[in-house]
Amino acid sequence: MKKLAVLLLLALSTSAWAGGNYYHRHHRSMHQHYWVAPAIIGGVVTYALTRPQPVPPPVYYTQPYPAPQPQCTRYVYQDQYGNTLREEVRCN
Repeated sequence: MKKLAVLLLLALSTSAWAGGNYYHRHHRSMHQHYWVAPAIIGGVVTYALTRPQPVPPPVYYTQPYPAPQPQCTRYVYQDQYGNTLREEVRCN
């Protein structure tokens, strides 16, 4: 689609340039630089259509890191006969 638009604009700007010589030959009072403005406009439009468009950076999806599990240790305090006196759980 862009190539078609570029070719159309180039054809329009060069056709305006081709007609500038006609006025110069038959009407001496006309300016011979009527092709300059269409050529500049055609160049600007062609540049705007053909310059590379910015590409957004790719989006990367990652898995969330699992939360670290606390390191827990169970302590059981017993008397000399094996009876449990108390239990503790300590976590880091």
